[in-house]
Amino acid sequence: MNRLFGVFWVFVAMLFVSSICDAVEQYTIVQLTNNSYSDTYPQINDNGYVVWRAPVGVDDEIFLYDGSTITQLTDNSYDDRGPKINDDGYVVWYGGEEDTEIFLYDGSTVIQLTDNSYDDLVPKINNDGYVVWYGELDIFLYDGSSTIQLNGEYSGIDPQINDNGYVVWHGGDSYEDTEIFLYDGSSTIQLTKNSYDDRNPRINNGGQVAWDGDNDGLDSEIFLYDGSSVTQVTNNAYQDTYPEISDNGYVVWTGSDGSHLQVYLFNGSSIIQLTHDNYNVVYCNINDNGYVVWYSPDGSDHEIFMYDGLSTTQLTDNSHQDWEPQINNRGYVTWYGKALSLSEIFIACPDSDEDGICDDEETASCECKLVPDRTVLSRGGAFGFEAIITNNTDQEQAVGFATKMTLPSGNMHPSSGYLFGPWGITLSPHDSLTTHRSDIIPVGAPLGIYAYHAAVAAGGVGILDVCEFDFEVSATGEPLATCDINPDSTEITAGGTLGYTVTLINTNDQEQNFAAIIQAWNGQGTKLLHEVSGRVSLAGSETSQYDLSLGIPLTLPPDDYLLKVIVGTDWSEVWSRDECLFSVIE
Repeated sequence: MNRLFGVFWVFVAMLFVSSICDAVEQYTIVQLTNNSYSDTYPQINDNGYVVWRAPVGVDDEIFLYDGSTITQLTDNSYDDRGPKINDDGYVVWYGGEEDTEIFLYDGSTVIQLTDNSYDDLVPKINNDGYVVWYGELDIFLYDGSSTIQLNGEYSGIDPQINDNGYVVWHGGDSYEDTEIFLYDGSSTIQLTKNSYDDRNPRINNGGQVAWDGDNDGLDSEIFLYDGSSVTQVTNNAYQDTYPEISDNGYVVWTGSDGSHLQVYLFNGSSIIQLTHDNYNVVYCNINDNGYVVWYSPDGSDHEIFMYDGLSTTQLTDNSHQDWEPQINNRGYVTWYGKALSLSEIFIACPDSDEDGICDDEETASCECKLVPDRTVLSRGGAFGFEAIITNNTDQEQAVGFATKMTLPSGNMHPSSGYLFGPWGITLSPHDSLTTHRSDIIPVGAPLGIYAYHAAVAAGGVGILDVCEFDFEVSATGEPLATCDINPDSTEITAGGTLGYTVTLINTNDQEQNFAAIIQAWNGQGTKLLHEVSGRVSLAGSETSQYDLSLGIPLTLPPDDYLLKVIVGTDWSEVWSRDECLFSVIE
């Protein structure tokens, strides 16, 4: 078992390093289409849905693959082009007869967003369903209910949008060259103001913007806006153009090495030349994990290549042309390939065991599942979860199980070792083990969103499955205990005794020890002498009721007063409170 745990520690340590990129050398390739027309320019979302255009008859139509079936979204007598897709499966494109309009497929129906007498072109869509496009050199944004124009007196084209609704584009200014503009959800900012052209801006979900600009009048360079300032990424005598930017701030582009166009990657600190071909590489695409795909000649035709942060893999090796790859955040790659006169759509997915099934679609030989008791918690309280570990094979399995946590800062906790485990388990064929675990949220824990991770691993094999859940530590989160206070009467004479009942409820299903404090206050916010405090232990989901009394001094003036009860870890962390009003009368 020590050997098992030794291997498990190595693999789990690798797993829980934030944003680690595991190289996957083997991919399974599937041909999605096989028809009598050319399918081109596919786009892919993070669920593996693919959209593309194809000429049906005499005009181009839009098609959608939803992971299992292909649906033709349009069927008309004019060209539909430029489809883009978000992670909900919403698709936008432009098409029309006399002029082009913007269309949106919302998963069930097609909606025409524009209806005017000029061309509306190249729409983009974010994961909230917001759509941007340009028409007559103006930038437009549809927010799900209405459309607004974003640019002012200057022209604009080629808008891009991120998931926060920020939009970038390039357009003309008073210097009669093109500049970069950013709409931040409320106002438009001009990021550049110079005497040369700045073009092709791209924005990530962190609000960073990359573009190319002719700063010396001789060649174009790559620039990066980090939310506060602009940095010139390249400085050479060659053309650097068409940047793409990932959510981790990596920038990829094509640039000349003096002889041919190559692919370059800026990883936040340095520039890496990814290709060294004797041919021009004119296209590249990057996902949010820093994986880069491109197509390049191999001497006879174009093939698809991928860089995974460590090495470059050639995904295709055939006798026909493969073009325009797109990669999603799961590492799926789509492109179109042309044999003879027709092109078809292809998709490739990571398949490390080469069994023809995508890695993230396989059933793990041993899998885990975490079910939290609750997902909104307060500091100092206990949170619990149920862990279910299942052997999906016909053989007995000996596995290890361990957990770690990602803090709101993104750091792992603990930095070494584990919150729980490694725990050795032996499971019979098709057997499951269910256990309940709990941890304490420290009183000083930072507020925010946490991720609780678990992994199952086996010696000689490595990680079999991972599972996790998110939870929030909130100052006003779901209380771990609640309280209720009720007086016997709402009026009492000076010198009398006020009886009242306090009810405390443990809302957790685990035993908890917490503080309860009862105080009396006057209407001016001054605490009176009466105070009852102590600690209470209640079993999981237990309710306890206490009958108490408050003696009213003869000298207490007639007025309205408050009786308050508070429960929590102590004064530094209040879970719940209640109060009641009573009056002292003459």
